[in-house]
Amino acid sequence: CHQNAFAFFGGWPRRILYDNMRQVVVGPERINAQFLDFTRHYGFEVRRCRPYRPRTKGKVERSVSYLRDSFLNGRTFAGLDDLNAQGRHWLGGVANIRIHGTTHAPIGSRAHRRGGSFPRKRCPPFLTIEPEHALAVHQPTLTTQHDGQPAIAEAHAHDRQLP
Repeated sequence: CHQNAFAFFGGWPRRILYDNMRQVVVGPERINAQFLDFTRHYGFEVRRCRPYRPRTKGKVERSVSYLRDSFLNGRTFAGLDDLNAQGRHWLGGVANIRIHGTTHAPIGSRAHRRGGSFPRKRCPPFLTIEPEHALAVHQPTLTTQHDGQPAIAEAHAHDRQLP
């Protein structure tokens, strides 16, 4: 999701505010290690909502209810591609053209974003497994035992001596 958003906006901010969800936070003052790798790859700072501080959290959660109430309610989708197509249409025709109550600029304009526009940034996509760290895994194959019961054998079982 982050990478799609970064591509859509043509960059990413220096800081991103997160609720204390498990994908980001794994303990008090501890960020999920894989997510921390992701943030270092893109070079942005994680800001966390303080627990039991509704004023901060409300800013994060308001966009969820806006999306639900203005876009999702009453719609049906034939699949993920249809949902994405309808979502892009809704963004262009509804969400990104409305005027923000604080900045008085259209939501989709670069002037709306705090500190002006995101700098245009290019960065290779973050991969969860780097090729040099990947393990060779043999593809399992379904076979049949002598008694007719199914069994799983390694595809490369012929590489070793079988009894």
